[in-house]
Amino acid sequence: MKNALQNGIKIMALLPGVDCNGCGGCGFEGCEACATAIVETGKVDMCPACDNETIKAIAEVLGVAPVTVEPKMAYVHCNGDAAAKERLKDLSSCKAAKEAGADASVQASLLADTSKYLAEAKAALTKLTEEIAKASAVGEPKAQAYAYKDGVTPAMEALRTPVDALEMIVDKEMWPMPSYGDLIFEV
Repeated sequence: MKNALQNGIKIMALLPGVDCNGCGGCGFEGCEACATAIVETGKVDMCPACDNETIKAIAEVLGVAPVTVEPKMAYVHCNGDAAAKERLKDLSSCKAAKEAGADASVQASLLADTSKYLAEAKAALTKLTEEIAKASAVGEPKAQAYAYKDGVTPAMEALRTPVDALEMIVDKEMWPMPSYGDLIFEV
């Protein structure tokens, strides 16, 4: 499950829709849903806005063979007025849509936050692993208890902070751990 989340985030970063509002050409509502479907099915060509180079990179993430595709026209779902929709309708890629004025700030912000919290979680997990090893190596029981209290417990709390933040922005279907709601209501 953890690997699926990591692969989904890597694929999300590769999809051209991250640069715009998500073209919708895949039939999913947004690039996150498309990335999830790619991870679940292993079908690397689900995003019609992807070129062959991007599909090859997605295939490498999943460890499957790439396929060759014909470039397709991306259609940008625009919440703007009729003039904005007309301006965006013939664009050939999501990147071109962004250059034409489509707002990608929400997707870019979520991706940046996810990346930041993952980096913080990875660093905190490394520190926690080190603290556990140190505490485990202490031979005298009372000293070992203090080592866990003074080293492991704060490291656990430090790991919890970015993980809690990630839980709030990562889709529940991709979240590899039980949520607070799961623990409270489904145990």
